[in-house]
Amino acid sequence: MKKALFILTLLLCEVAAAQSQVGAYKRFVSCPIYRDTDAGRKSGCWITTQTETGERLDVSNSPDKPLAGRQMLVEGVVSNERDICGGVVLQPVRISVLQEPCPEVIIPAEGWPSKPSVLPPNVIAPLGVPRKMPTAPYQETQFHLIFDYDSDFLVYQSVELTIENATLYAQASKAKRVLVTGYADTRGVEASGRVFKEPLSLARARAEMTAEALRRMGVPAARIELAWRGDPAPLPEQSPMLDASKRRVTVTVQP
Repeated sequence: MKKALFILTLLLCEVAAAQSQVGAYKRFVSCPIYRDTDAGRKSGCWITTQTETGERLDVSNSPDKPLAGRQMLVEGVVSNERDICGGVVLQPVRISVLQEPCPEVIIPAEGWPSKPSVLPPNVIAPLGVPRKMPTAPYQETQFHLIFDYDSDFLVYQSVELTIENATLYAQASKAKRVLVTGYADTRGVEASGRVFKEPLSLARARAEMTAEALRRMGVPAARIELAWRGDPAPLPEQSPMLDASKRRVTVTVQP
């Protein structure tokens, strides 16, 4: 009996050791699992298992969502948010959908309350709502848009407000120049034994995509200039998601 209790204690200690500490940064490749919900539409969770540790993690807070049946690059920080989906919550977290396939897994709610469906705080207001224009004094101001790995896609309900804020500032300040600089992580990062590098051409594609969005929002095309670079410095304000911040576009509004 004592021996059985001793073995059980060791097993519990191993499980406890496997649980990551709050604030720990994680980067790994895995397959997504969608947990269904009893709480209504759009309330399900995205969870995954980190192969290296066997730990079940909740990646639902990512701006872009996983795609069932495709691997994903996960970058995030262990938080102390309440577990409502059956996994340790990563926040902040960013996932990038990869090309490699994996099993498409959907599991039932199994009693987990799941996450309520609410609009994120960075969603722009309907076009019929009057905008509050920025006021003087005006100065050179930068706006940053973060992208998923190997993507020039402007993530829905993630970057629209930043693009609108840059547009409003350019309009209010009568900007002489709006410099759109795209960046790509050409140096790359390591995750799960793989290296993830981006081509320099992606920096240009990101800049062009952002410039087109600014034009459609009302920034005069004649005021927009494009640039692109590789291996940028990370944004200190994005710590601890520093490597993810290298995959970005910086919009510099110059009054």
